Amino acid sequence: MNLLAIQRTMRDYLLCGADEIGAQIHGDPSLRLAVYHHAYRVQLLDCLRDTFERVWAWLGDMRFEAAARWHIESRPPHSWTLSDYGDEFDRTLSGLYPDDREVAEIAWLDWSLRRAFDGRDATPIAPDALSDIDWDHAILRIVPTLRMRSISTNCAAIWTALSEMNAPPAATLRSLTKTRFARRLPWSVRPRATTIISRTCVTRLTSSSRRIIMLASYLC
Repeated sequence: MNLLAIQRTMRDYLLCGADEIGAQIHGDPSLRLAVYHHAYRVQLLDCLRDTFERVWAWLGDMRFEAAARWHIESRPPHSWTLSDYGDEFDRTLSGLYPDDREVAEIAWLDWSLRRAFDGRDATPIAPDALSDIDWDHAILRIVPTLRMRSISTNCAAIWTALSEMNAPPAATLRSLTKTRFARRLPWSVRPRATTIISRTCVTRLTSSSRRIIMLASYLC
């Protein structure tokens, strides 16, 4: 068996417990393999805890770990980097907590803000260049790390309170679904330095040419 075949059988053991790898190990393989089987899952669990810190705080240790382990078993990593792991965790939580919509929405905020920190940079508009722009024909290009989603709960208020280590409000459903925007502040290197703004804010800012300038400066 060549190296690639050994790696694939090891992968199959980690993912689903396939025992073909045991034949490649001298002596009793059970104890040795159990170390890797456990370490693989602990590593992914720690990754989810780090990325979805506010979900963890909202659910508590036991419920978060149960949800994370369910996700690990049903959705193995698909990228070379652990930074990409967790992109579907909000869907897992939506299925596990269908009557608690805020759980999946908090997870979406956690994930979007983390990805905004890791995302591609954009060149901001210099304030002294705004006066030279032909605003009748200008096209605004939103920063590439901007993420949008319609929400139905007060997840932003909960997320903010948890982030500031304050007592979060009780989860409530909104009478009208709103859209949340998550993006990185360009002058900061901290993953928590982000903004959450509503569609109402953007609509008001874009109601005139003067306010469009304000929006361009704010978003970029």
